[in-house]
This record gives sequence, C-alpha cells and structure tokens, in this order.
Amino acid sequence: MKTAHIEKSADCIKAISHPFRLTVLALLAEGEMNVQELTKALGTSQSNLSQHLSQMRSRGLVTTRREGNMIYYTITNPKMLKLMALMKEVFCEG
Repeated sequence: MKTAHIEKSADCIKAISHPFRLTVLALLAEGEMNVQELTKALGTSQSNLSQHLSQMRSRGLVTTRREGNMIYYTITNPKMLKLMALMKEVFCEG
C-alpha cells in the first residue's frame, strides 16, 4: 500500500473514530437524512452537528444534496456500510 493511501485511510479512520460521528454514520446507513432530522435524532444542536458533518464531508465520507433550503446527507461510498457492519461484528458481537 502506498504511503498516500495509508495516510488517507488513517485520516478517515480518525474521523469515524469519534463516537458522535460514528453515530451519525449509523443513522445515515439507514438512508438519507436532512440536518433537522439528524439534529432531532441525535439530541444535539445544529452547530455541533454541522461541525462534525463538515469534518466527515471534507474527508469524503458523506455527501450533500440541496432541496430548497434543506440539506440532505448521505454516505458517499456504499462500501462504508460494509465497513460499519464489519466493525459491529468485530467489536460488538460476543
């Protein structure tokens, strides 16, 4: 594996290692959600959520779609769902 790939992988893993961001990804694994839906589901402020979403977006983990004044978020790469399932299998099952 090239050094650049290792660094990008480490950066993305660091981004999803935060419990809040991992929770956001778990919600988005169920389907596209807008900021208001995420804020309500997470019980957090919109500014806190926006900071975390910005970090994930800058790393290419999530993408956005605008509809009117609503911004919808989705997981960019469907393979992330496989990664999340594997993490659940490795770390959460007895």
